[in-house]
Amino acid sequence: MKTLTSFSELARAFGRNAEQMHISIAAAMKTSAIAFVADFKAEFDQQPGSATIESTNWAELRDATKAEHARKGYSEDAPLLGSGALRDSIQYQSAELSFSVGSDSEVARYQEFGTPTIPPRALLVPALHRAIPNILNTVGKTIEQSLAGEK
Repeated sequence: MKTLTSFSELARAFGRNAEQMHISIAAAMKTSAIAFVADFKAEFDQQPGSATIESTNWAELRDATKAEHARKGYSEDAPLLGSGALRDSIQYQSAELSFSVGSDSEVARYQEFGTPTIPPRALLVPALHRAIPNILNTVGKTIEQSLAGEK
């Protein structure tokens, strides 16, 4: 890898690689979005007591909710999963310098923010906070490789 030894070399590297850098960063955004969504969806299969679920500090499910889950045949070992519809509703869009992740499911909104009768059980925001180091690493490596002329 080429080492840049001055700010003027860095400026020239930006100039030489500006178009390629935009393409590379867009690819890094898409790669980061795909990885984040895959990891986030995997959290739905986790069991109570897992580090991820414990770190969200949720109120315990009510007995009536647990009974309803059991009646529907949902796994007691994966309380987030249910039918899988909420997990499957998670989508992403990536752009040149960003990506977004979300769901058009009303259930996702109720889970994340709560209702008058259901306490909030944030899913997306805590997962994003956990993913930030990986996202920054992916984008940072991409910029470094682009400046060095590797991408």
